[in-house]
Parts: sequence; structure tokens; C-alpha cells
Amino acid sequence: MIKIQNIKITTKLLLLIAIFLIAIFTRFYNIQKVPTFIHQDEMGYLISAISLNLSGSDIVGTWDPYSLSPVSPMITALDEISTQLISPFYRLSLNNILAGKLPFIMISLLVPFFIAGIAYEFTKSKSVQMWAWIIALFNPWIWQGGRMSVDASISFFFYILAGYLILRLKNWQKLWSIPILFLGFYNYQGHKLVFIFWVFMFCLYSIRPYLSFSKDLKSLIKKSNFQKILPSLIVFIFSIALFLIYTLIQLPNHESKNRLKTFYTPDSLEIVSIVNNNRRLSLDSPLNSLIINKYTVWTSKIFERFTETYGFRYLFLSGQEDHAPFTIWNHGIFYLIDSLFMLFGFLYLIKEKRYGLMVTLLFGLTTTVIPSLISAEKAYFYRSSLNIPLLIILVAIGISYINNFISKYARYFLYLIYVLSILYFSYLYFVRYPLFSSKRQYFSDRILVEYLKRIPSTQEVTILTPEPEFSVTSYLFYTDYLNKDNIHDIQKLFQTKNYKINNISFSKSCFPENVNEARGIILNRWDTKKCDGDEESTLIIDKIDEITPNTNNLQMKEIGDAGTVYDIFNDTLCENRELNPYLRIHESSQFDFNNLSDEEFCNNWISKFVKPN
Repeated sequence: MIKIQNIKITTKLLLLIAIFLIAIFTRFYNIQKVPTFIHQDEMGYLISAISLNLSGSDIVGTWDPYSLSPVSPMITALDEISTQLISPFYRLSLNNILAGKLPFIMISLLVPFFIAGIAYEFTKSKSVQMWAWIIALFNPWIWQGGRMSVDASISFFFYILAGYLILRLKNWQKLWSIPILFLGFYNYQGHKLVFIFWVFMFCLYSIRPYLSFSKDLKSLIKKSNFQKILPSLIVFIFSIALFLIYTLIQLPNHESKNRLKTFYTPDSLEIVSIVNNNRRLSLDSPLNSLIINKYTVWTSKIFERFTETYGFRYLFLSGQEDHAPFTIWNHGIFYLIDSLFMLFGFLYLIKEKRYGLMVTLLFGLTTTVIPSLISAEKAYFYRSSLNIPLLIILVAIGISYINNFISKYARYFLYLIYVLSILYFSYLYFVRYPLFSSKRQYFSDRILVEYLKRIPSTQEVTILTPEPEFSVTSYLFYTDYLNKDNIHDIQKLFQTKNYKINNISFSKSCFPENVNEARGIILNRWDTKKCDGDEESTLIIDKIDEITPNTNNLQMKEIGDAGTVYDIFNDTLCENRELNPYLRIHESSQFDFNNLSDEEFCNNWISKFVKPN
């Protein structure tokens, strides 16, 4: 043991420092290339954060950052203040990708400290506190979230920090949680639905020592220490007031109100359809209307979603496979071995008769998944994420409990399994995830921008796409195009929806039959509508006296299934090079676009058209 100015440097402390340094490495390693894309929602926040620094508004130029209203829905950013929190990082001398991800990296490294703090306040065990910190540092969900610029991570952080402050601070100091709750509330929309439940859970647990349970309310108030209860009560009243103000006053005037129409209710079309079909396939009976109705069917579907949210497959095996851009497709949001520790965590609470803590955790685990239960689509990865810190605490309790009755070598064996689990996840994330997650609508614009950057500035280029605003924001972001001189011109471009930057046009125009005769290079996204009937393309056709066959020249393909993302017509960059008919992406260096020559870029990412047999 070494002692430096009253700080005892022990082997355990050195080990914890090493663990934290490894966690830092996992957040920064290959951050420019993994994930390989910036999701559309992320892009909306990041490009508006850049614009906010340059102009005081978002990329559309119509948003007031002090209005507590969502950023323009044109770029799908629907929360109120995430853009403001990201914006200061774009004042640093960093590239656009690292500057946008840095706040989320910091969040993912800080949030384990506060989860550990909550674990200690719940259990008063330093062992549980330490394990909660370690488990949170390497939890797959927190790990991945720290490498993506998603608003849910910001909300996640402030909700957890507020919960810790409510538990940790004494008396009137608890009011410091109010501004933190305010910041958390005005971020991710999905967490707003559980706001009151979340605050109630922590406030109630914090005042439990001062309550004297009685049969009637009058005796309860008289016997309880009201002076100790009042600060937590004020925090809870604030949460109710904030939720009501938002719901009754702000929401009706926001674009976010449209999401209310997507709630999964007994009147949803899916429920009505199931009821009609089930009655049609039943014999006539007076019980049909009693047993088969929209309320019973809806209840069964809600219960089905609840069991999926806490199902073994989702938590420990494969996560939500259809949300691959956000998550590893064949790994849960926890490690498989965590399931064992969760079980022992519950056993400990029962054995030690920690019923208050058990009820608190069960209440939290039940209410935090509400957003997933009532959303139109099944989306668990972010909308149910507030249950993750509670499950981490349960895992930590389980590890601490097991360590009390197993041998030293058995403990080492369990630790080895955990390390191997982390290494396996690292393999999936850094080796396989970059390719599997590069889906059409997310990664394709990254390749598109790299192609456009290599085209001579005098060359006319038109991109036909159903979503030009997303391709434009990708172009602005990856080329670092925005500056104080052009920001207002770009904002007008979004306002008029006339997306033309220099000689590059992004258009919703339909796809004409004689596209090969159009002026300049044409890139057509796979889902662009073909011109038919009286609908005419906005492309300038140089030859209109004859129609040439609609043949593709070159293509940008999807990595996963090699399907075409963009057809390229009249290409001048790659046409005379030897190209493969299919992508062959197998090295990390192929994603180093800045270090690829034009020939290497074409050979790696552009394919020649293969006529079907």
C-alpha cells in the first residue's frame, strides 16, 4: 500500500482505475468508424447544434432555442433542448463526428457513478455500490449509447442524476434535483410518460424513514416528521406541475402532439382487426362480446409486450433484432451471466426481508416500460431504457450476495466468465456490427457524400430521393460545409425546400424512362417513384427525340444483402475503372474514406451493373 497526501493507493484502487481506463478506451476506440453511420435522428440534432452556434437557430432557421419547443420536425428532431446541450461541443477544435459524440461518451462514463450512488443509497452496501459501477461501465446498452448521439441518452443521464440527488441530499438540498429533472424532462419524448412515476419512486423511498404508517391520513400526518418530508414533497409536486403544464399547455401547440395519434390504444386498427377476426372464427355465443372485445384483446397485447420487454431473449440473447442500426442484432442489452445475478439479487431481497426495496424496484421496473407498452410500434431499446439502472442494481446485489457464500476460486471463475462476456460483446460490436448495421437508409448517404466530394465542382449532379432533406443534412455534415457566411443561405434552402448546393441538386422528382439522356450525373435511390401518366421529371433532358433503354451504369449497393441503394447514370468518376459486381467489405481500413484514393473508393464502394439472366 502506498500513501500520497492522505490518499491510500491500494491494489483494489489501482484495479478500479484500470477498469475505468479500459471503459474509456471502449468509448473512444475507432469512434470515427464505429458506428459507420450517423442515424437520421442523430443527424438532425448534430446539424442543428452546428447551426445553433453559427446562427442562433436550427438548420431550418425558424426555431427559437429558448422556446422549449421541439426542433423542426423536418429533420425528425423532436425534443426540446438536446440541441442546446450538444451545441457547446462544436466550439471545440474537433471534427464534426467526434464533437457530436463527445457529450454522449462523457455521459456514458459518468452515469455509472450515479447508478452506483443510487445502489448505495438503496442498500447502504459499498460492495453493491462498487459492482453497480463496474456493471454499468460495461453494460451493452450504456456502452453502445455512449458511441451514438441519441437524445434518449441525455434524458437517461439527467433522470438518473436527479434520482441520486433526491436520495443523497438532505433536507432542502433536495431541491437541487428540480433543475436536473427539468433538463431530463425536456429531452427524450419517450421518457416523459414515466416522469411522475420516476420522481415518485425516489421521493417516496427518500422519506420512508420519516413516515409513521397509520390507518388514517390524519394520524399519518400527525405522527410523521413533516419537516423532513416537505422537501421531497415539493420535488414531487413540481414534477406533477411540470407534466401538467407540458401536457395541457405546451404539447397542443407542438408538432410532438402528432405522436399522441400513434399510441397503442383499444381503438387502434390492429386491435379492431383482431377482435373482428376472432369473432368471425368463433361459434355464436353470448359470451363472445364479453370475452372478445377491444379491451380484452388490448390488455392481452399489452401483457404480451410486457413479457417481451422482460423476456430472456430480449434482455440476454438477441435484444430487439429489427433495431439493428441502434444495437447489436444478436446480443441482449445485458450479458447472459447477468441473468444469474439478477435471480440471486431477488433471492437476497426475499431472504433478508428487504421488502421496501423490493417493492420500490418492482414499482420502477413496472412503470419504466410504459412507453413501450403504449407505443404504436414495438420499440423497447430506448423507450424502456429507464429500467436498465434498476436491473443493474439488482445484478450488483446478486453479485455481492453470491460472493458471501462461494469460494474464492468460484468467484474468480464467475469474474472470468464476465470478462469473456465483455470480450465477446467487443468482438460483435467492433468486428461484425459495422457491416451488419450499415442499412440502406442510414449508411447509404455516407457513401453518397463521399462520392459527391470526389466529383469536380463544375460537374452538374442530381440526386433523386424521396427524402432529400436527409441527404442534404448528411452532405452538410460530412463535408463540414456550414460556416457563418453561408448558414443563412442554407436555412433558406430548407425553408423553400429547393435543395441545391453549388452544382449539386437533391430532388424529390420522379425517375424518368430516358434518364440516360438527362444532363449531368444522376443518382437515383432505389425507392424513388417512376414517372408515369402526366407526371414529369424535373431533370433537364438534352435529347428528347429518342428514348434510350433504361440501363443502369453503376451502382451503390447495401453491404448486408448487396441490394442496390443508388443507381448512378452518366458517371465520370468510376466508369473507366475495374469494378466488382458486388461489394467486398472486410477490412476496417475500407471505412477510412479520407485516406482512400478515388480508385480505392470506386473499387471498394461502387459496383458495376450486372444484367439478370
